[in-house]
Amino acid sequence: MAFGTHRAAFQHIPRVCLILLALLAPFGAFRPVTAVIDQFLGELRFSAFQRDASQQIAFIAIDKDSLEKIGVWPWPRGIYADILDSLSHFDPKDIFFDIDFSTPSSPQEDAKLAEALDRAGGGVILPIFKQHGKAGELSAVDLTKPIALFSDMAWPAFANVALDDAGLVSRFATSDDAEGLRIQTVATVLAGYEGPDGTFPIDYSIQPTTIPTFSVSDLLAGKIPASSLQGKTIVIGAYATELKDIYPVPVHGAISGPLIHILAAETILQDRLLGAVDQLPLELLLVAAVIAAALAARRVPVLSGVAATGLAIVGMEAAALWLQQSGALILHTGESWTIVLLGLCLFISEKFDFNRFLLRRAMADRRLARTVLQQIIAESSDAVIVFDDRLTIVEASQSAAALWPRKRAEARRLDRTLPADLSSAVERMAENYRTEPGHSLAETIHFSTDEPPTRRYFEASLTISPRVVHLERGGTDQSSFIGSLIVRDRTAQRKYEQELLRLSQTDELTGLLNRREFAVRLARESGPVIVAAVGFHRFEVVAKVLGTMLSDRLLPALADRLRSLPQALLLGRLGPDRFVIAIRDGHAGAAEALAGAVAELFKDPIDLGGSMIPVDVRIGLYRSQANDEPPANSLAYSEAALESACSVSSHWWREFDPALASRQERARRLEHEMRAGLQRGEFFLLYQPQVDLKTGAVVGAEALLRWNHPETGAVSPAEFIPVAEASGFIRDLGRFALVEACRAARQWPSPMSVAVNVSGVQIQAGGLLDDVRHALAESGLAPGRLHLEITESAFVEGSRAVLDLIAVLRDMGLSIALDDFGTGYSSLSYMTSMPLDKLKIDQSFIRRLAATPGNLVIIQSILSLSQGLRLKTVAEGIESQEEWDILRSLGCEEGQGYLFGRPMSTPDLLVCERMRAESPALRAG
Repeated sequence: MAFGTHRAAFQHIPRVCLILLALLAPFGAFRPVTAVIDQFLGELRFSAFQRDASQQIAFIAIDKDSLEKIGVWPWPRGIYADILDSLSHFDPKDIFFDIDFSTPSSPQEDAKLAEALDRAGGGVILPIFKQHGKAGELSAVDLTKPIALFSDMAWPAFANVALDDAGLVSRFATSDDAEGLRIQTVATVLAGYEGPDGTFPIDYSIQPTTIPTFSVSDLLAGKIPASSLQGKTIVIGAYATELKDIYPVPVHGAISGPLIHILAAETILQDRLLGAVDQLPLELLLVAAVIAAALAARRVPVLSGVAATGLAIVGMEAAALWLQQSGALILHTGESWTIVLLGLCLFISEKFDFNRFLLRRAMADRRLARTVLQQIIAESSDAVIVFDDRLTIVEASQSAAALWPRKRAEARRLDRTLPADLSSAVERMAENYRTEPGHSLAETIHFSTDEPPTRRYFEASLTISPRVVHLERGGTDQSSFIGSLIVRDRTAQRKYEQELLRLSQTDELTGLLNRREFAVRLARESGPVIVAAVGFHRFEVVAKVLGTMLSDRLLPALADRLRSLPQALLLGRLGPDRFVIAIRDGHAGAAEALAGAVAELFKDPIDLGGSMIPVDVRIGLYRSQANDEPPANSLAYSEAALESACSVSSHWWREFDPALASRQERARRLEHEMRAGLQRGEFFLLYQPQVDLKTGAVVGAEALLRWNHPETGAVSPAEFIPVAEASGFIRDLGRFALVEACRAARQWPSPMSVAVNVSGVQIQAGGLLDDVRHALAESGLAPGRLHLEITESAFVEGSRAVLDLIAVLRDMGLSIALDDFGTGYSSLSYMTSMPLDKLKIDQSFIRRLAATPGNLVIIQSILSLSQGLRLKTVAEGIESQEEWDILRSLGCEEGQGYLFGRPMSTPDLLVCERMRAESPALRAG
């Protein structure tokens, strides 16, 4: 009775589960599956009824032919100016450039495009974008827009293209927020949309192939008929695959970004803004109808139920297609499909008795179990052996015979079949079972064999389980057991793992230990060791001369020389031209002996197939005394000593200097604290007066950056400026100095000027022009009162772009001075091409001017050169009246130094200026 009740209850479980699943379907229980179905069906509906474009928008494509004919990319801005001028003959409605104009190019090219925009009369639309401003910070979004020179003469429109969850561009927005304003997107601007704000699906039933499309090369060549573009809205953008402006979309696979904007605009123009309805009530009604039909149709044939399900799905899809094409409504039918199919399953479950079905299936499985097991064992790729409590083989796979010699594999006794190690393990486990019968035992055994042709490695899983035997009296005997042995050949895997281990520990080219593995093994060494970093002077130059093939042969040859060093504990490679050695530190002269031994190894040139390559070795040594010292420190200190040896030509090897480590640690600490110090206001400017040497009047001041650290006090610029330049933070400090100096100079009497030093790093990194414009605009200082002092290295290391940048700054009204003239790399061959206004004579030539005739000759030469180049001269470091008199008599115009005033604050500078202006004695010296 109870059994029948439980059986009836179990019969209802499938029905209840199917009904619950159908009820959960409208609430998104199957959303991951239905979303894929809806995506597929949506594309089919778009493909079912194709539409032609309205012909109101034309696409001028930057295709492969255009790229080949113009020959460069990115195109000069003048090309876009020519495009605008060519389009003006067609009297277009609007022109949209899907091109990023957010960074300046050359002033000449930018001016050409600006003039063309002006001639276009405001009918041009330029894109703006939102993009992540910093890697790793998804919330940091920056606005990218055209430079002011262009944006002032064009309409902005958002041109972002967003992917949906399926990785496709399926929707577009009508507008987006930009600096507190709502700006329309490209599609709404092109279509003249004035409706409600939001996002809408793009109608991909509109065929991109029906959009009037022409090549830029044909436009510039005048090959496009006037009727093709007359009065149309024009979109210019990338079409060539190599420009990578391609996005995945429904129906059409992948199309270019400009075509996506055009299809979105066509969606609006053709009144195809597709809406959606709330389907939850309809789907709940569908669930109720499907469940009722499934439960009521128990006598209906199965095929009829399947046919009805198919008709229901076809009807839903026909309705969805009609609503999308005629009513501009999207109907998602994925969940409806799920509901109908669950109803079909419920219908079928009512037609069959699952309990009897499962019973029959279980009986069939039981009959087939042994056959299947025997087949699995026989055909297994692993060696499978089943044995009894007498250690006699009961079953064995075909692969078992392939592992060991056939005469042993054919035997029925395990001790005659298995290798000795494995056979001993089986006998030991069998004895353990006999000692405590009734409990299953399992063990994994690894063993190897030396059978020809090579050593092989195996992994064996051994299991022994009790076998219950029914006796005549109804009892059981668990003393007997059944065992299984699964053996897998791990030879290939073992060799692969060994090779991976070798590759992870060694340098591929030389076979020496890599940095990480060298450090790991160094940590295992006990007692003091000497770590030597070995470098090869001017290796990069030699490698360039030899070429890649010979230089790749040179490195292994160098490694082979080092391997012959008898006292080496460890050998490794640190970098492209650096190796490392570790030896025992056994006596006081061990370091010198090691350096001498390494030098002896490389006294003879390296023979590379007839090419004799001399090697100039440099060595940095570090004695590691403490056993617990981190290996990374030993490597870093030996490399620091190597750097010292490379920088001093008189010493080819050096031991580590702790003072050098202290300086490096302080430099790292300063680099870490500089950014916070700038935010906390620890940096400030002092101003050293610059005077007219003829009159003694203060004509300006040089802004000098200072850092007052809250813990260590004043930090010398000679210490923190090189650190800032090496880390790139000099750009932030330079930007701060420009703004602060211009603010201060705005309070000085006109025409006093302020001179600000500009690092070569600032010029090479870009952004200096924007920083200068920001400082002048924020302070209101006249450009003519701002002087920039630039070192010679900026010109030597720079390119034509650097000279153009300086020329633009001079055109703005700024004065440019060449700082520390005579101490750098000045060359008369390029002095005439420098866009300069002043030369600043370095203070090293001013000191002891009266007592050093050589300095006097150098200054006379510099003054003669500057007069010939029509440049003003400014002498630095004037500290005596005699130096002032000599420089004034030689014709030097301006000077600065402690004689006129030390670096001071703005109030003190103004006091100094008034005193010199009011005192004839001070002006005369």
